[in-house]
Amino acid sequence: ITLNIFHQDQIVELPPGAKVYASSDFCPYAGLVIDDQVLTIQAHPEFQTEFNRQLLEVRKSNVIPEDLAHMAIEELNQQDAQEDSDRFGIRLSEFFKSHRVS
Repeated sequence: ITLNIFHQDQIVELPPGAKVYASSDFCPYAGLVIDDQVLTIQAHPEFQTEFNRQLLEVRKSNVIPEDLAHMAIEELNQQDAQEDSDRFGIRLSEFFKSHRVS
């Protein structure tokens, strides 16, 4: 699965009882689940591809190093992560609809 991620903060230590279901070289704890009560994701599946592209353009140089922003924009142009984001958003919604918190 490919999801686009914009973040500066991240989990650096696995919480007790957490299991990793998503990771990357940059973010080893990108997605966690704890029992059937907690589901986390570092990515923003709600961000559309065009929004990601514009965010990269706005943030390059002042927040994101320009060379890294250009590389990310090229990757956006070569892949369609939107389909994965949409599918993941549906799964996330299903998780919360099927798990009631007491």
